[in-house]
Amino acid sequence: MYAASPFEGVKIVDDYDHQYLISVISLEKAKYPSESTKNRVAQVKAQSQASTFLNGATISMVMIIKTTEIKDASDNTTTVIESVESIKQNSAGFVKGLELLSNFENGDGKRMVFIYSRELTIE
Repeated sequence: MYAASPFEGVKIVDDYDHQYLISVISLEKAKYPSESTKNRVAQVKAQSQASTFLNGATISMVMIIKTTEIKDASDNTTTVIESVESIKQNSAGFVKGLELLSNFENGDGKRMVFIYSRELTIE
């Protein structure tokens, strides 16, 4: 499924009488010095994605715009505008039973893809 249409995030996959939650993470190999660190970061991110998907999240955004005027020697004024955007996401919940299905290098060899899964109970 991933090879046919690569994606990151969470999907629900149906298989006859079962539903599975699939959480896909892609990490830059160069950012993580060891395999254990890379694996742990992938696991935490997959759990976070799954928790947000199942339990929801609250997202807040703040934009700060800073304006500075600079005068040069000949009394010309230049205005410099700088904007900073801060986005915060809060999610509460716990996802247990998330298992690593597979991990592999993506096509360019610079990123590792991790695919986690968990069976969902149909109620």
